[in-house]
Amino acid sequence: MSGYIGSTPVPQATQHRESFTCTEGQTSFASAGYTPQFLDVFLNGSHLSPADFVATNGSDVVLVSGAAADDVCDIISHSAFEINAQVFTGDFTVDGTTLVVDSTNNRVGIGTSSPTIPLHIDGGSSSNILQLSNTATGSTGSDGVVLGMSSSDVYFFNRENTALRFGTNNTERMRIAATGAVTMPLQPAFEVKPAGAQNNIAVGSNVVVVFGTELMDIGGNFASNTFTAPVAGVYQFNVIIQAAVLDSASTYYEARLNTTNEIIDMTFDPDFGQDAAFWTFSGSVTVPLDASDTANVLFVQASGTQQTDIRTQSRFSGFLAC
Repeated sequence: MSGYIGSTPVPQATQHRESFTCTEGQTSFASAGYTPQFLDVFLNGSHLSPADFVATNGSDVVLVSGAAADDVCDIISHSAFEINAQVFTGDFTVDGTTLVVDSTNNRVGIGTSSPTIPLHIDGGSSSNILQLSNTATGSTGSDGVVLGMSSSDVYFFNRENTALRFGTNNTERMRIAATGAVTMPLQPAFEVKPAGAQNNIAVGSNVVVVFGTELMDIGGNFASNTFTAPVAGVYQFNVIIQAAVLDSASTYYEARLNTTNEIIDMTFDPDFGQDAAFWTFSGSVTVPLDASDTANVLFVQASGTQQTDIRTQSRFSGFLAC
């Protein structure tokens, strides 16, 4: 037996025939092996029906009724239908639109006879368009990873009670935990503080606040008291400057977030009639930055006596918000 695909005959299926000369009353025949339900049994040339024999264990064929002496029993087993290393030319269609291969445009369509992109899937009225699953997923048809759409939105779901991870350059960049919490372990972020106090800062100038201790620096974008934006985006910055021994005679004090695009001031008039022992400047702001733009913190004592200190309780932090 042989089968053919296409216009050129190419043998694709094979059969194995075994002939037995029976003894009186013989019912059992030990074959070389077969796949149950993929065999034919003949007795003296007559094709037996499945009810006339039992063939379930892959090796033995047992007749329901015993054969006569010198009867000939032929057992024909069939191999699975295979296509091995064949090359097909031209278009290929299965059941109309179930599967269409457009060889002219190198496109494959599932559910459509006219694919417009390399892989075009048309789910028709079904909301789920693509599902990926394996034996490790749950037992229902909705388990696994599902890409679909409704009349109002498009969705990509992990229907298992497991995390959904996203990455680039073969590295995980974002994870949605089974609980719904989203983490981005490589999102640019930093927090720094002074390694020591800056005592008796200069008067009448922009003093760069020295942050010598990094509490965190995800991405390595903070150096020399300055944050450098690795990518364009909107950044959230937080500044806390704790000053000591403020001079009430100074016209003002100012903590400044100094960025490439703008300067944000936090201004304080210290005229309380006496010098303030401590004062904390704090503020948070979002700032759009381009890649390679910078941000640092300045502190200004406008006038008066050079006596004010910047304490180690000060902080500067930020992260890429969007």
